[in-house]
Amino acid sequence: MNKNRVICQCSNVTLGEVVNFIKKNDIQTLSQLVSEMEVGDKCESCKYKGFEEDGFSLSKAFSRVKSGEL
Repeated sequence: MNKNRVICQCSNVTLGEVVNFIKKNDIQTLSQLVSEMEVGDKCESCKYKGFEEDGFSLSKAFSRVKSGEL
């Protein structure tokens, strides 16, 4: 996965920024990520389906970090 790709268009946040935030702040849930990083709380398309509707989403990134893939 390209860590420079924008994952939340409304907040202009990249995958790399999300990954680093999850690890640095020991984020335990997607809700905690949305609340503390203030992403995915506007149009909400990046939460599950991705803003391009391709599955490139916060939930996918979160699960990949937690499984050790990222």
